[in-house]
Amino acid sequence: MNNTTEETSFNAAQWIMFVICLAFALVGIVSNIALILTLKQKDMKIRFNCLMILRAVFDLTTCFTFILAAISYFVFHEQDEHNHVLESIPLFLDSIAFNCSAFTMITIALERYLVLCKNK
Repeated sequence: MNNTTEETSFNAAQWIMFVICLAFALVGIVSNIALILTLKQKDMKIRFNCLMILRAVFDLTTCFTFILAAISYFVFHEQDEHNHVLESIPLFLDSIAFNCSAFTMITIALERYLVLCKNK
């Protein structure tokens, strides 16, 4: 009986964490779409605007693949062992999008350095 209670509370904790992470992902989706729509109205010849749009696209991809990974975890986790590949694909795509977003942030920092310190 104690084991069942622990499993139930663990499942409840998983669902609570899923809802919290989903809320953060939805806020990220809305804010990145707003950023893209705002920057599209500005001058696209400025490198900073293009890099910020690129970063917003990678962040959107990260949010969507995170949601897809969370859904696939709850759908496929309890099923057949062969479906773990289907769980891993969204996580792999999420990792790629996250790393691309991080590298874009580094590029933005270098671009700001060049503009502010080297006048290029």
